[in-house]
Amino acid sequence: MASSDLKESAANNPGLHTTPDEATKDYIMQQTMYRIKDPKVSLDFYSRVLGMSLLKRVDVPELKFTLYFMGYEDVSKAPSDPYGRTVWTFGRAATIELTHNWGTESDPEFKGYHTGNSEPRGFGHIGITVDDVNKACERFERLGVEFVKKLDAGKMKGIAFIKDPDGYWIEIFDLKTIGDIQRVLRYAGIRISATCRHRFMLKEDFRISHREINSHGLMTIHLTISPPHCCFHFLNSKFVVSVNETRMACEGFISLSWFQSMVYIGRSQDGN
Repeated sequence: MASSDLKESAANNPGLHTTPDEATKDYIMQQTMYRIKDPKVSLDFYSRVLGMSLLKRVDVPELKFTLYFMGYEDVSKAPSDPYGRTVWTFGRAATIELTHNWGTESDPEFKGYHTGNSEPRGFGHIGITVDDVNKACERFERLGVEFVKKLDAGKMKGIAFIKDPDGYWIEIFDLKTIGDIQRVLRYAGIRISATCRHRFMLKEDFRISHREINSHGLMTIHLTISPPHCCFHFLNSKFVVSVNETRMACEGFISLSWFQSMVYIGRSQDGN
């Protein structure tokens, strides 16, 4: 297959720069920030339910907020001194920054934050790879986790979506299931690739998104999902890999999603 025929090629993605600027070679996708209502509830969910560790806590009393950096790291390897631990934390890929503005947990007037999945839609979800998606979802059921989509629901079988305590969506899948879905969709004339631990953002115009991200050589498209009437691009700033299985085991991806004839912040985008 010619390089120009690849879904991830510059020819198929206007605005894309396929050779990152040398100045960006050490960049990583480091964090996604959520605002949370109650840190006690959120820390319980991300540590007990999802198995993450607290990498770093930062209190900012003058501005009355606290940051909690969560991720899949062995914290026993973290430096013990505050400065070293901060540097170590900000060198990890694919972390979640939980931001708590003091007082929201006890404010009866506080109604919560916009999660991106009601109008106007924008941010979509993070993605978590698990060892066995069926066993993981059975465990989530026992723990009383709220599901947006269960494994057998909808057209995309084998992938689940759950909610965290603030209503943010989390996609759950395993590598075998993703591989099976890929094979099935190829028979249906749809090309799909996937990755893990990604961030999802709804973008009105991919050409603008590509200019924003790629004009400075910040990221490279590694994977593309292109069913009819929509398109998903997975970008990463660091990893250079050659096979889907390796790609799917990497961290620090973002996903840009575009839908034909979609309505975005009250305006229509025809997708042509």
